[in-house]
Amino acid sequence: MLKSRIVYNRDNSEKYNYVYEYNKDNRLIGITSPLEKKARIRFIYNDKKMLKEVKYFTETFSENDLPYRKLEFAYDGRKVISIKETINKQKYPRSYVAAPSLLSCLVSEGMAEEIEANAVSPKIEYDVVVNDYAFEWDGHNVSEVKITTTTGGKSSVANISYTYDEKKSPFMARVAGYVEEDGVAYSIASKNNVVNCSYSDDSDLTITEESQYTYDGKYPVVKVVERVRKGALSTTTTNATYTYEYLE
Repeated sequence: MLKSRIVYNRDNSEKYNYVYEYNKDNRLIGITSPLEKKARIRFIYNDKKMLKEVKYFTETFSENDLPYRKLEFAYDGRKVISIKETINKQKYPRSYVAAPSLLSCLVSEGMAEEIEANAVSPKIEYDVVVNDYAFEWDGHNVSEVKITTTTGGKSSVANISYTYDEKKSPFMARVAGYVEEDGVAYSIASKNNVVNCSYSDDSDLTITEESQYTYDGKYPVVKVVERVRKGALSTTTTNATYTYEYLE
């Protein structure tokens, strides 16, 4: 099991230092970063040993106080059906790089950047932001995600829908619990590869990604993506190609 992880600067000084804690069942229960103002993340499990809550703390308040970020999971059997993300902006450490939202785990990186760039920042400087993610499944694949964001007493709604091929996916969609750019992740997994991902929200923004795969055996080795973004004033189309290699 991973006990600690150190990331160094070019001058060999420590940039990040993460210490990992586990329970008697070898499940991760905590991550501490002494270099980042004693940042602490706590993982709590239900009686079925599935992830129940993730809480984010820092040195400016104790773990008996409200976390600056909290994730709460609900299940139907083994499937995630909802995640509630609460961000306390008043307690959020200003010096931190903001932890990625769950949105960045449900769509591609480029798609998430376009969605977040379109979002209007709340006018209230200190507020509690609540993101409610509701998942629908079609067999072993996530078919839809409805996101309701509430800030300052006002709510907005966004929807993501997916269609899949019949080939097995070698990847898992990260939805929660990671510390920084490539840290610890908890996952929901769709069995097959996404061929269409569509996003729409209250601002009349729509983004659609169409993916075509080339397979070598049962897994994809090339993916070609066309993304179409339709806003209030313009429509743009971009293309990207990804290649994958696997260990034998």
